[in-house]
Amino acid sequence: MTLTVLNVAYPLAPVGPDAVGGAEQVLSALDRALVEK
Repeated sequence: MTLTVLNVAYPLAPVGPDAVGGAEQVLSALDRALVEK
């Protein structure tokens, strides 16, 4: 089964484990988990 994931964060906001915004932190964790699988 193929899934499509749309990641949305604030424009120009850095996305990573040390990001300040909650949306960016969740996006980083989701991206990391998807890559591990």
